[in-house]
Amino acid sequence: MSKTQIQTILLFRCQRVRRNSQGHFGIKPYSANLVFFLISAALIFILDLSILISSPDLAPFWYMMLLVFGIFEIFFILENFTFRKKFANSTQPVDTGIMTLIVIRDIIFVLNFIPFIQLLGMTALVFYWLDYSHYLYSFSHSPL
Repeated sequence: MSKTQIQTILLFRCQRVRRNSQGHFGIKPYSANLVFFLISAALIFILDLSILISSPDLAPFWYMMLLVFGIFEIFFILENFTFRKKFANSTQPVDTGIMTLIVIRDIIFVLNFIPFIQLLGMTALVFYWLDYSHYLYSFSHSPL
């Protein structure tokens, strides 16, 4: 073997080790997405659907969950079938940060499928909006 061949092999192995050492918390992005996708599907089609069958008045909440699940599916398909091929060999330092953001986003999506948390979120939005609108009203009617 020539010296350049050995250098090329060592360089390739170092790049491969660096890529593997960036293992994104020990999991690959597509496997993290798959886990969150399966958890979301189980929550919406087992837990939430059984709640809907026992109490049909909650249908609007389930439709909102289906809408969010559809948005999650769009992210899932884009990241696993389009971006996965495009960025498969990426060794950029921002990869870990992007993976962290993806996991946080997936956790937020999963939390949306838990009925009690969805009610808490809607309640918080209403109270926040009432508080904020009161602030705007008092600000607009204050003397200058």
